[in-house]
Amino acid sequence: MPSEQWRSRGGEFLTEPKDHGVEIRCYLRDPDGYLIELGQGTGILAEMGRAASA
Repeated sequence: MPSEQWRSRGGEFLTEPKDHGVEIRCYLRDPDGYLIELGQGTGILAEMGRAASA
């Protein structure tokens, strides 16, 4: 979900999404005050599969 959608639903970003190479990660608070850690893999599992089959 793009960051604009999180914001429109009351999310407050503590860190903006940052690309760490193998994943994109960020932290935010939801409207109830809960801390949420979001991460999205960027192809590391596919890379690991290729390395294992080589």
